[in-house]
Amino acid sequence: MQASFVKRLGARFAAALVRFPLAIAGIVVCTVLLILEELQPSFDLSTRWWVFYSLAAAVSLAVVMAVEQVLSRWLSLVIQLALAAIVFWYSSTIPDHPVTAQVVQLVVLYGVSILSAYVLAYLKPHSDGAFRTFAVEVTLQGVVAYVFAGVLMGGLSLAVFSVESLFGVDVPGHVYDILAILCMVGFGPLYLLSNIPLPQEMSDKETTLPQVMKILGMYILLPILALYLVILYVYLITIIVQWQLPDGWVSTLVSVLALGGFVTMAIVYPLALQKDRVVNWLFRFFPLLLLPLLVLMSVGIARRLGDYGLTINRGFVLILNGWLYGISIYLLLTQSRHLKWIVVSFAVVAFLSVTGPWSVSSITEQRLKSELRTELQLAGYLQEKPQELQLTDERRERISELSEYLSSTFGKEVFASLEADPHYTVAVDSLLANRFRTAPSRRLIDVWLESKHEQLQLTGTDLVYFFDYPFTPVKRKTAEASDVEVDYAEGMLIFKHRALSKEVKVPVDLELGKIAERHDRGEYTLKEAVVEGNGYRLLVSRLYGWYDQKKDRFEIQEAEGSVYIDFQ
Repeated sequence: MQASFVKRLGARFAAALVRFPLAIAGIVVCTVLLILEELQPSFDLSTRWWVFYSLAAAVSLAVVMAVEQVLSRWLSLVIQLALAAIVFWYSSTIPDHPVTAQVVQLVVLYGVSILSAYVLAYLKPHSDGAFRTFAVEVTLQGVVAYVFAGVLMGGLSLAVFSVESLFGVDVPGHVYDILAILCMVGFGPLYLLSNIPLPQEMSDKETTLPQVMKILGMYILLPILALYLVILYVYLITIIVQWQLPDGWVSTLVSVLALGGFVTMAIVYPLALQKDRVVNWLFRFFPLLLLPLLVLMSVGIARRLGDYGLTINRGFVLILNGWLYGISIYLLLTQSRHLKWIVVSFAVVAFLSVTGPWSVSSITEQRLKSELRTELQLAGYLQEKPQELQLTDERRERISELSEYLSSTFGKEVFASLEADPHYTVAVDSLLANRFRTAPSRRLIDVWLESKHEQLQLTGTDLVYFFDYPFTPVKRKTAEASDVEVDYAEGMLIFKHRALSKEVKVPVDLELGKIAERHDRGEYTLKEAVVEGNGYRLLVSRLYGWYDQKKDRFEIQEAEGSVYIDFQ
């Protein structure tokens, strides 16, 4: 039986390799590259290559699902290669340290590719039942794939740990990382691709619902939806009676309710075919009940925009609100008979929202740049003739907020046109100084390289001293070497060798600050992890703290690492 299972698994993988060659190639390449990064500290692949291999794999999967029933395999491969070339061009524009707008765009493109793989094979009429069956099957296979991958990773890791513990074998720490990569990046996706059913295998009519799905949809999700509806309608009535504006957070609640309702409708779809009264009520009236809450959401969005201005996040929430209006009206008119158009319309709107001059990022960038220029002009800057400055505290704060947000979200390049203005002065440059900071006023610094210590293989030292920061206030600690004492004073670790009458000072506070600053700029990698000085090499494996913009300094809360001392 076991041999038969392995044989079937091998046959499925072989079929998947023929069916999804580029997608599998992308998965294998990403797996190999991640393992190389673990094995070779000097191997540091550019971000654009990670984007290319992973996004090309996702796009290739969507193409196969769209055309495999209507085009030959070779023509499908040609289309995949053409789109892979476009993805290659796009990925070449991604810097090693993408700004927020680029990260958002990438996330949306990955999501659109995955949604397209779900729905593109079922755009023809009268395929709603088959689409729903396919979507549920693929989702369940994805869950199974990663449960299997997790079990496999845990089992192999335990086996390695057992060998290490029982036989005293020194197993490098990165072996566990490699096992995780093989299982979660390699095995999981490959197992899923091997179990994606052919579109023609899906039935157009589904009249039964598995008991687990029925319990989830009818007895868990439906009561939760009802509770959300009651809470939001009570809140709606309350603010109408009190005649006050809604809290901006209401947009999140309405969005969760709407998307949760659509997922519930997809789960219990077979019961709608069986004319279940509760489910039919849900399909008929849920879109109608949603409309007043969408108005509430619109008012909440308008309030946030009025109070705080436009940002990328608020732009996407505004688009989501518009899409919810449209899809709710469509479902109301069709009595929710064609659920696949929820996915189709969402994918189309999401794709349009991140591409072209009409994208949320482009519109937000132009609006905020225009507002920044206007604020500077109202303050008396960027004028042909000298003007009396009108730089109030409120305006100064708004200029600071705009320049910081533009820099952190779109990159410093957005200031190029402003800096090219002939009336751009040193005073304006000073006013916009915080554009060189690429994150909020108080942001996290979190470095973690402990698992890669052993890859550095630092040798040729008289003493290795492991430290935790903040340092203990006890002076003259005895280090690992019996004739070496350690002192910490005025930000320095001081190593004194009694026999040699030699002393090595390590400015550890200063070096920790430099490492935090490099990490804040996205430049701290394993290749740059060792700080060398006069008689010492410092390796920081763990660094946790904050950058405080008001104080313009890094505040280190915790740190771990080691100092390699050479007294010669």
